[in-house]
Amino acid sequence: MYSHHLLPDMNVHHLELFYYVGKHGGISEACRKIPYGVQQPAVSTQIGRLEKDLGAKLFERRPFRLTEEGRLVYDFIAPFFGGLEDLEGLVNGRISGLLRIVGLGEVIKEYLPDMIRSLHEADSKLKMTIQELEQTGCEEAIRSGNADIAVSVLPETLPKEFSRTTLLSVPIGLLVHRNSRPHKPEALLRSLAGGAMRLVCLPAHELLTKIFLRGARDRGLKIAASLEVASHETVIIYAKAGLGIGLVAWSPSYASDKTVEFLPLDGFKKIDIGAFWLGEIKPPAKRLVTMLESRVKAFAEKRGA
Repeated sequence: MYSHHLLPDMNVHHLELFYYVGKHGGISEACRKIPYGVQQPAVSTQIGRLEKDLGAKLFERRPFRLTEEGRLVYDFIAPFFGGLEDLEGLVNGRISGLLRIVGLGEVIKEYLPDMIRSLHEADSKLKMTIQELEQTGCEEAIRSGNADIAVSVLPETLPKEFSRTTLLSVPIGLLVHRNSRPHKPEALLRSLAGGAMRLVCLPAHELLTKIFLRGARDRGLKIAASLEVASHETVIIYAKAGLGIGLVAWSPSYASDKTVEFLPLDGFKKIDIGAFWLGEIKPPAKRLVTMLESRVKAFAEKRGA
């Protein structure tokens, strides 16, 4: 697709600008994030030159979307430009490594603190960044080279270059304020379909919402979100406030909550929780996966006791 004689003349700065555009979803957004002053017309012109050099259109402008060629270029350059901020520390020996973790808020808050302590005990120079993201955000962070490992809801399909490990499968269900009525899943589903109750859920592109809406359709029910929010944690907050019925995946924390009750949706597909990464897994990420697997195994044995 690309002519090899063009490569020696390619401007690396043009590639860097394209990296920021791909990472932030557009030229105007990129200009606000690029760590040095550059105007939109200049970025547009220089990326146009990059496209001319490559002989390929890299993205659609409105709405923003990487083309197939743009995705190939972005995936190739993202690990390099995404890691430049850590280069000085690596060269000077101030850090022995960097582990960038993305994941569900519940996992990060409930399970990771002890594991982070253990990782630091094994390598006191290890630097970590941790970011809370929902499933699609985690997948994009790994794909774009902005994270090393995700601990999240596992997508139904991942490209073959990804690696994954399933930790546990959990039911999806409705999170209901204990003062609300009715209190049976079947009756709640009918109330949601009829508009008598409000559904609080993640956006339609998130796997949890997809599974729920698919299961409702299989039962002849048409349900729409009344409150669509950006995070699983916000769903819980709104359900506790009595603003609607929350759509969530099971968590052990619900058992001790006196405000809401988790009602599993029997017959609906379960959600797989696990870890996934791209390419060769880093040693600290591998240790994290091992610790997660041990924690889940101990939890399963405790439940079966």
